[in-house]
Amino acid sequence: MLTTAPTPTDTGEAVKGSPFLVGVEAGHIAPRCSRLYGPGLQAVQLGRASTLLVEMADSWGNKVFASGGFDPCIIHIDVRGPGPVAVSPGPLQEGVQSYQYCAKAAGTYSISATVDGQVGGCVHTHVWE
Repeated sequence: MLTTAPTPTDTGEAVKGSPFLVGVEAGHIAPRCSRLYGPGLQAVQLGRASTLLVEMADSWGNKVFASGGFDPCIIHIDVRGPGPVAVSPGPLQEGVQSYQYCAKAAGTYSISATVDGQVGGCVHTHVWE
């Protein structure tokens, strides 16, 4: 919450009705302004855990924190490739949700993130043996 100090006039007196208390929150999460990144989007090693990070932002590009309406449950990470991959959420820190995955087969994987069903990003990475 943002609180403003009394606004003085030219005479140094507070303006009638001040101070004003204004609540400021981020807008709704916008997938097109959010970001999927991390070492798990580069070439990764077979059988080793890899990390993906999702930074959620509103339509003005402001980072959305947990207290600003961020709900990790609305994010879905989809990893598709030559073998099954389980994705598990990690900690939420500073408005960035982490995820871990471990590929069991070598090859090229497609990794995408959706927020409430809207695609936020898609990348391809290669898993080495």
